[in-house]
Amino acid sequence: MILTNRPRSKRPQSRYCRPLRHLLKGSALALPTLALCMTLTGADCNRDAQEASECCATCSSASGTAEKNTADASLPAPYAPVLREYSAVMHSQDPIGTESNCYEYDTSMSEIKMGASHGSKYGYYLQDIDSDGSPELFIGTSSDYGYAENATEILGIYTIVDGQAKALCHGWSRSNYTLTNDSCIAHFGSSGASDSFAVLYTLSKHELKFKEGVRMMSTPDGPACYRLIQNNITAPSLSERDRISADDYQKRADVYAKRSRLLKLNPIE
Repeated sequence: MILTNRPRSKRPQSRYCRPLRHLLKGSALALPTLALCMTLTGADCNRDAQEASECCATCSSASGTAEKNTADASLPAPYAPVLREYSAVMHSQDPIGTESNCYEYDTSMSEIKMGASHGSKYGYYLQDIDSDGSPELFIGTSSDYGYAENATEILGIYTIVDGQAKALCHGWSRSNYTLTNDSCIAHFGSSGASDSFAVLYTLSKHELKFKEGVRMMSTPDGPACYRLIQNNITAPSLSERDRISADDYQKRADVYAKRSRLLKLNPIE
């Protein structure tokens, strides 16, 4: 049996609010719908929005370069305990892993636990995105609360290091990941109506490496948008960011979303 995301209908929405779509729509926890509206201006932004069309240039072309789909391959032994833990959480048991002091892990597992109790479905997908001969493990959901339309929201990514499964990241409703069609990892997140980000990573030597990204931040003068130069999505310093327009921010985030993939998930029993 294969889990597939439900078809998603387009919804009219402000282009500036779209990075927060996963907040406006019900999450896997059936959270109440929030009505948010932002008005952004491009004042004092010194970068041409046309630059957005050049983003992701350092990643491979979106057509024809995705890694071979190994979703139906045999599960590597190091991943078996990982799936057992997710299965235990889905059946309303407490997490049994070693990352219980990790905020992202705890939040992700808490949402999965409650989401499963409300009928959300979860599954796994295998693909070798760094071409080291061992597939990475992606934990995804068929629920629809992520930023990228027609793409699978990924709540956990694992790789194999020295024969053991290593967690690369954990996602949740306000901070979720997708796999792009050129084997990059897109990360979308937000902590409020004028505070959000969209970032691209690649996998190299068992680590997620920052590629590029954009950040919207609250300032005393209102929301400000930046192109990230370094991987600091929390509070990038002046040397780690370049000011861009709101249109440029939106275009870049949309590019990452459009390159995100819908995965055929194998169910976690």
